[in-house]
Amino acid sequence: MSTSETVTFTVRPCFCGARTIAKHVTTQDNPLSSADIYFTIECKVCAPEWRLEHGHMVLRSSETEYLDARKNEESTYKPLYSLVDSLVEGYLSRFGAKSKKAELAEMTRLGITSLSYAQYLKHRSEGKLPTQACYGLRNRPWLSELATAESLDNKLEKLLSAYKAAQQATKNAAKKIVRKKIA
Repeated sequence: MSTSETVTFTVRPCFCGARTIAKHVTTQDNPLSSADIYFTIECKVCAPEWRLEHGHMVLRSSETEYLDARKNEESTYKPLYSLVDSLVEGYLSRFGAKSKKAELAEMTRLGITSLSYAQYLKHRSEGKLPTQACYGLRNRPWLSELATAESLDNKLEKLLSAYKAAQQATKNAAKKIVRKKIA
């Protein structure tokens, strides 16, 4: 049985100056164990306003715009994904591969999957569809041809444009998040 020891260090004063940011290091007497290190905000004023993330303190109130933008990005992706998935599914059913190997070879040729044959067999044995192993947006020219053939090219472009705008809004909002290094 091993024992552990936790040592707490003061890293810096918190932002209001009332308390501190603490670093806790827990070690085992077992030479094969590594140390567990974590930080805490020891201040009741700062803790609700800030959170710790990868060696930084993040101001929670500055994340609101980012979180909203991220939700919007996810909601604009859903109809795009649905359209792309239906286009890929239609193509694969028309292609009519004779085997899973031929199916994967076609998806690989198109550049819409990165699975190996073993991974693809596992994927299919789990009951997943071939389209779930694909990401049709990896081959935009091919996808555009499929959409044009089904008179969905305008819809595809509109959804892609909305998604790109939402991604850009998320990136811009992420830049506004207030982060301060702990140490």
